[in-house]
Amino acid sequence: MKTWSRILLGFLVLFGVTLVFAHLKARGLPQVPKIDGISLDQEIRASWKNRPLVVYFWASWCGICKTYAPILEWNISHILPQGVVFLSIEEGQATDEERKEFMPTGSPSFLGNYHLLHDFGVNAFPTTVFVTRDREILFSDTGIITPLGFWVRSLLLEVL
Repeated sequence: MKTWSRILLGFLVLFGVTLVFAHLKARGLPQVPKIDGISLDQEIRASWKNRPLVVYFWASWCGICKTYAPILEWNISHILPQGVVFLSIEEGQATDEERKEFMPTGSPSFLGNYHLLHDFGVNAFPTTVFVTRDREILFSDTGIITPLGFWVRSLLLEVL
């Protein structure tokens, strides 16, 4: 087997393993918790009905979150399908200014709380949760998600 094909095979195996781990982590969570811990306008809630969600949990003090911000913005603007709703939830300590500065423009950003983070199984930052339109958590990832990984998860989110 040639070197490039071994590298490609290794990459595919590693990518598949990360996808499986993200799905297994999600299966350990119950149904999608109610997002009652954050103040939301009823009109905004109604716009999410029957639409897949990508819920991104972050912290203003998190260095990895800051490093991931440009990649996340690119993922949202170039990869995330039109029908998928993106929500940003900060762990609960950032000011409004910090949230606006940190998150991509046009992305709703909310303050979270302990119960919301606990219910979504967030134990490290950043955590990204992919939720189907049937409100089942399909993937739960901690850390940086590559554009390819984000695309595959988003694609499966829309299909399933």
